[in-house]
Amino acid sequence: MKRGLRSALAGIGLAVVASFSIVGGLQYLLSHKTTAVLSGGRDNQAWAFFQLATEHQRLHIALLEAVTGAGSAATAERRYEIFVSRLNIVSDGTYRQMFSSREFYEKGMGELNRFVSETDALLARSHGIDKQTLGELLHQVPTLREPIQAMLLGINAEIVGEAAQRWSEIEEMQRLTMLATVVQAALSVIFAGLAAWYIAQSSRSRRELLRLTETLDMAKQDAEAASRAKSEFLANISHEIRTPLNGVMGLLDLLVDSRLAPDPQNHAQSALRSAENLLTIVNDILDLSKLEAGRIALESEDFLLTQPAEDVVSILHPKAHENGNELSYTIDPDTRLSLRGDVGRIRQVLFNLVGNAVKFTQHGKIHVRFATRQSGPDSILLTVEVSDTGIGIPPEFLGRLFERFSQADGSTTRRFGGTGLGLAICRQLCLLLGGDIKARSEVGKGSTFTFTVLCQPGPDSVALVAPEVPAPTREIGPMHILVVDDVPVNRTLLTSLLTRKQHMVETATNGQEAVTAVSKANPPYDLVLMDIQMPVMDGCSATEAIRALPEPLGDTQVIAVTAHAMAGDRERYIGAGMNDYVSKPVRPGDLFSAIDRVMSRLPAHPEAKDTPLPDPKPPSQDDLLAATPLLDQSMMDQLHDCLDPEDLTDMFGLFPGQARLQADEIDAAIASGDPVAVKRAAHGMKGANANLGAQRIAAIAREIELNAANFEQAAHLVTLVRAQIEPTSQALNAQILNTQAGATTVN
Repeated sequence: MKRGLRSALAGIGLAVVASFSIVGGLQYLLSHKTTAVLSGGRDNQAWAFFQLATEHQRLHIALLEAVTGAGSAATAERRYEIFVSRLNIVSDGTYRQMFSSREFYEKGMGELNRFVSETDALLARSHGIDKQTLGELLHQVPTLREPIQAMLLGINAEIVGEAAQRWSEIEEMQRLTMLATVVQAALSVIFAGLAAWYIAQSSRSRRELLRLTETLDMAKQDAEAASRAKSEFLANISHEIRTPLNGVMGLLDLLVDSRLAPDPQNHAQSALRSAENLLTIVNDILDLSKLEAGRIALESEDFLLTQPAEDVVSILHPKAHENGNELSYTIDPDTRLSLRGDVGRIRQVLFNLVGNAVKFTQHGKIHVRFATRQSGPDSILLTVEVSDTGIGIPPEFLGRLFERFSQADGSTTRRFGGTGLGLAICRQLCLLLGGDIKARSEVGKGSTFTFTVLCQPGPDSVALVAPEVPAPTREIGPMHILVVDDVPVNRTLLTSLLTRKQHMVETATNGQEAVTAVSKANPPYDLVLMDIQMPVMDGCSATEAIRALPEPLGDTQVIAVTAHAMAGDRERYIGAGMNDYVSKPVRPGDLFSAIDRVMSRLPAHPEAKDTPLPDPKPPSQDDLLAATPLLDQSMMDQLHDCLDPEDLTDMFGLFPGQARLQADEIDAAIASGDPVAVKRAAHGMKGANANLGAQRIAAIAREIELNAANFEQAAHLVTLVRAQIEPTSQALNAQILNTQAGATTVN
């Protein structure tokens, strides 16, 4: 009975599903047709013709105003150019494909194109619009109203016809949908009745299953509670053991450093080594219990990848050398060094893996390789590979290598020691950090462990340069130096470079702290390395405040260390009272060369190559053209991805007129002697052209913005802008042609 009922339910269910599919398909088609009607079909094309009619009316008004003296001939000529650009939009591309066979389109476009040809010839003969030309144009322009209106009426008729056809199709599909819905409702009623009877028959089995599920769930909760209690107990007891053990180790360390007889000295050293081993075991148990109890809190801080690499290699190098091993590390060329993440946990995993490699390798090589790759918009995957030429791991043990209390075999535990918790902790930490760990090995040839963790990009302002041989500089004795920077990683880097030269270093996080530190220094600082862009007080203001202090504090040498490296920045810093300048990313050779120049009382940057002194003359057109590409290709690619070819054509068609109007606005501001207006207009030109991808004009506009108070220089730059309008317009048009050619190829 049940088997027959199930078959009937299955058959009716399939029929219901099929009816739902049919109704869904019909509803989709109905929705698609309705959307097509409501979206207006060719409304966008009608709007383009409406804009053409609007520009025709504006041209007529401009001509009338020019004749009557209410407007200028130049304004009328600009209105004519805009009218021609609108005409070009509807005469090419999609519009010609859609309406090329329509009489209203061919006839209207013929008359309009004839008007444009005659007008262009007339303007060429008269070299612009004069009174005679105005009269002739004023006579011809009204005659265009009829063909333009005919095209508007024609496309509106097309739209009405398409809408009527679609509504007819929609009504037919509504009838089919109604029929399918009736069938669907009947099948659903039958299916619901059979299903209700079947559910009633099955309720007893479900109640029994629910009781069993509740029992299993309670048992699972009890087991999880017991596991959490165990983990919390282990975490607490491990912490309590660790506290007195640190005291024992401290006293033993004092005994080892004291002058004892040989035998007591050996006993104390043995006891200290045993305490260190015990502390390692306790720490492993503590970490594992915290991981299981969910009490590990991840930290996030900026760091340089070289920091954990140098820490691990420098600490484990003596032990590796003792075993006759060669320990080294490399960083792949394209690796990002500035990262943000839990560097402490990364260092912990690295210590464990490299420590194991040192332990299980004799007279061999141990190598650590670092690499990164972009894994998301704001995430970087750090990959670390630790390889050795040690004893290797048998294949049968690789599968359980990362389990707790697991080692290759019992003899390994007896020979090398350890609890077998290290790799289990490493795997838990890697998973917690968004990565994983794996191993491959061959007995007698060595092993390779690879772990990954997710990080975020660190600050771009961090100096990330490979070590290099510094330029020969004059030897200067240890100095007292103040490093001022608001980015912690930058302070760390400069402090590390300076302390390697035996300099005493103090740090400050902003200009106000720097002024306070210099004013209270006794004896005064020998040198201040000053960042420029900082919160509270910037570097230039801080240097001016230092120079206002009484001697000898006010004579403290100051070197600017900043990412600002534009022409004129160096002179601004020197004018604020700084003695020299080093640009980021900081190269050790450049830094110590600047320190040598300043402390040896040499002229600042006598042979500077990276930041040459600017030419006091206004920059030439050739210099500006050579410095910047005509278009920003990355912006072009974004515009192509985001906009349709028609929208691009419309937007690029407005460019020449827009650029000339912006240049006129800057010229007017210069003529009125208003530097604020010059800067505002130049800023608008810079943003508009940058959004359009006109990179060269945007760069020149930026120079105008920077030189807003120098009217002669600004006027010269406006001349350069005008010279770039035509080539930029041609380049934009070439972009449109390339896009259309690509679309034709795809089609």
